[in-house]
Amino acid sequence: MKKIILVGFILISFFKINAAAEELSSQKQKEIVADYLYVTGQIDKLHSLSLDEDVSYHQGAPVKCGTPAVMNFVLNYNKIDKTLLKSLGVQLADRPTNTELPDSLDSPSGKFRIHYTTVGKDAVYSGIPNYVNKVADIFDSVYYYLVDTLGYPPPPVDSFYPSGGDAKFDVYLRDLGGNVFGLTYLDSMYIDGPGSQRATSFMELDNDFQEISIYQNRPLDAVRVTCAHEFFHAVQFGIDFTEGETVDGFFSSYWMEMSAVWMEEQQYTNINDYYNYLPYFFDSPWASIQQFKNSLDLHPYGSVLFPLFLSQKYNRDIIRQIWFRCRDLGLGSDFLQAADQIIDSMSSGGDSFASDFSEFTLWNYFTGSRANLAPAGIGYQERNAYVSEFSENPDTGTVAVYNQYPVPMVLGNKNPFNPYHNGAFYLKFDELRTIQYDTTFDSTGGIVGIDSAFTLALALDTSFTFDWGFNIVYDVQKNNTDSIIVDHLSLHDAGTGIFIDILNPRQYRFATLIFTPASSVKTLYDPWSPYYVAYFVQEKGSVDSSLINLPQAIFAPYPNPAVVSRMNEPKVMFKFQVPTDSTSYPIYGQAFSGSDPYLLVDIFDIAGEYICTLNTISRSDGRDGKYWTEWNLKNAKNNEVASGVYIAYARLYSAKNKGKLLAEVKTKVAVIR
Repeated sequence: MKKIILVGFILISFFKINAAAEELSSQKQKEIVADYLYVTGQIDKLHSLSLDEDVSYHQGAPVKCGTPAVMNFVLNYNKIDKTLLKSLGVQLADRPTNTELPDSLDSPSGKFRIHYTTVGKDAVYSGIPNYVNKVADIFDSVYYYLVDTLGYPPPPVDSFYPSGGDAKFDVYLRDLGGNVFGLTYLDSMYIDGPGSQRATSFMELDNDFQEISIYQNRPLDAVRVTCAHEFFHAVQFGIDFTEGETVDGFFSSYWMEMSAVWMEEQQYTNINDYYNYLPYFFDSPWASIQQFKNSLDLHPYGSVLFPLFLSQKYNRDIIRQIWFRCRDLGLGSDFLQAADQIIDSMSSGGDSFASDFSEFTLWNYFTGSRANLAPAGIGYQERNAYVSEFSENPDTGTVAVYNQYPVPMVLGNKNPFNPYHNGAFYLKFDELRTIQYDTTFDSTGGIVGIDSAFTLALALDTSFTFDWGFNIVYDVQKNNTDSIIVDHLSLHDAGTGIFIDILNPRQYRFATLIFTPASSVKTLYDPWSPYYVAYFVQEKGSVDSSLINLPQAIFAPYPNPAVVSRMNEPKVMFKFQVPTDSTSYPIYGQAFSGSDPYLLVDIFDIAGEYICTLNTISRSDGRDGKYWTEWNLKNAKNNEVASGVYIAYARLYSAKNKGKLLAEVKTKVAVIR
């Protein structure tokens, strides 16, 4: 078997792929080296690095996978100060030798060779008879599940090496000190020639998992989830090992990690190791799923929720299809684009990455104490078991919560919850039943008017050039039972300012709004700059129920007949109504949708001769959706028309580009001079 990792091969290949990346600062070099030392068991050298910022290890959950740290070290090796490496005595990650791990065992299928020892610090767990045999059985089981059941290609074999080798996949059991569960090392990357996306690999697993408290005395469960995770990395490397993006000097393999955690759950659904990493997702809902602060960032493991969402909404094959599409799109980071294309295909054009991500943020709301509130069709299968959730503590929580009204203006740059690209902002208005308002009734008891006392004025960052995803979660409490109502929307041209009304707010215990700047354009993620959300709650806004849900209409011209001798200013008014929503806001209009409706009126005489065209909205009544335009009783040459009967052909469009014809009518106008 090949016993030395081809470090030179790796460095050259990675360097060609990432040659355009920026130089690394001294601090970044130290961070990359520190992560590498940590996962490769050289932690005794960490104190010599003198990092500018504290890099905390051994806090919280263990680092699940050391693969990103090794990849980042290898990728950036040519940019790291060799004097620094020499002074620290950094050892390159070679395969363990026969001297270190003298024993080996082939799995029953013959597909794996397990390298181990029974003596010294790397000695395998002795508390279970035939421990190594059981490890070998687990690897065979994982192989059959990934390859034969799920249809993934097996990882490439390394038998082509000039110095020899065979088709067995090498697994090394050694003491990783409880720092990581396991690591998968990239090996040769030229198996298909220059520019290849496929790479061979080998794997290391902890020898006994006894330093990881939750797996003490049950190491085989740790082997199961680690094998599923790391062997999926080996499969990924055989599909497209370049799937990742470089952000601030780090090779961000977030899709590799979140989908590898997803694979654990698919095969070993009762172990639920991923539960330990969900807090790292829920403690920062504004964080992007693209976040990869460093090789030991635990947020990507908690982001397993996104592939779980996709596989539960569609089916588990969507993850395989996304990986194949990443391969087909070529070298580099293509996950967002690949996911967008596969979602479009699987939904027959009904959904996109952005719309699904918005729905994903809604599912995330219904976990922990809110799990039982989830409406039908919304929420994870295991949501009731998730103790993690978004915190609503007004001072230390992750959701902006208000229970006193009105709410003063919160400027975008003062909002601590501003979301990053492919992150989310949760805004909760609690205790809505405390809002005071007046209701006017007619003689039959019907509601004539409501002072809603709740209008949210909102402005969203215009530097996000796509539609914002938007969900509203209402809680209606009936007979001491919570009933959840959910609205899904997209916010267009939100930078111009929009208004959201909640009618009769006292019928709800709370309303939670979820804002999502999501898209499949990876370059919109900036780890230093979130997208701003500014808002405030106005005091009272009177809503006339007679203006709710009005249809579009073009009214009869006025006055008709037009008796010029009796008019101070000769003109005929054409009035029209754009449709309104359930809060009496017009669906079309500059202040509400970003573009004005368009009324086009052509005037002809009784013989059919063209007179003029009216296409300017002279005035708007604003919120009630009533607009009008006027005819000054002149023709296109600005000459007064004679007495007679004229035909007016009026058409109402949703916008000036005539995007949608809302209404049309032909009517007669009499002019008497």
